[in-house]
Amino acid sequence: MEARVSTYAGPSERRAELLQALGRIAREVRQLDGFQGAYVLVGRTCGQLVTMTVWESAEAARDSAAEAKKIRTQVAEESGQTIKSVETYDVWLHLDPPQ
Repeated sequence: MEARVSTYAGPSERRAELLQALGRIAREVRQLDGFQGAYVLVGRTCGQLVTMTVWESAEAARDSAAEAKKIRTQVAEESGQTIKSVETYDVWLHLDPPQ
């Protein structure tokens, strides 16, 4: 598995717009080949917003990169945010909740 982590920055008063935009594009992201899940993290103290998408393989992450960039840019522009960084990580460990 592979994860793509994007960090956004911008006016805190427009964060709700970014969250709404991310909610609107969720269906598009879910339909990308190899998509395994996503998280949206909002830092209470730092004010940053981070998204993490998880892909079944490095190839799936690579193949989705162009479309993901288009979507990321669109939601950032809609909400007056900038994209501070986009990083890709190998998922070394994934824990499921206890049964």
